[in-house]
Amino acid sequence: MYFEGALVPLVSYDFLDGHLITVLGYLHFTEEGLFVTNHHTRIEDMLRTKPKLAQFTCTPHTPENPLLYVTPPREELPL
Repeated sequence: MYFEGALVPLVSYDFLDGHLITVLGYLHFTEEGLFVTNHHTRIEDMLRTKPKLAQFTCTPHTPENPLLYVTPPREELPL
């Protein structure tokens, strides 16, 4: 298929303090359906790259480990 192996964003978490976490994966087509495999996570610190955003954010209260709150879709289940 044409889109086999295409990188797609699955879910994005905005912690409202300048941190943005996005879960990505690759499309995989089978007879059973459309799957997203090889999940990986992209973490952005928007306040570090764009400090002027600080005037629009809530008081920084990022969890100690924000990745505990990220739940990507299961790879063995079709979309």
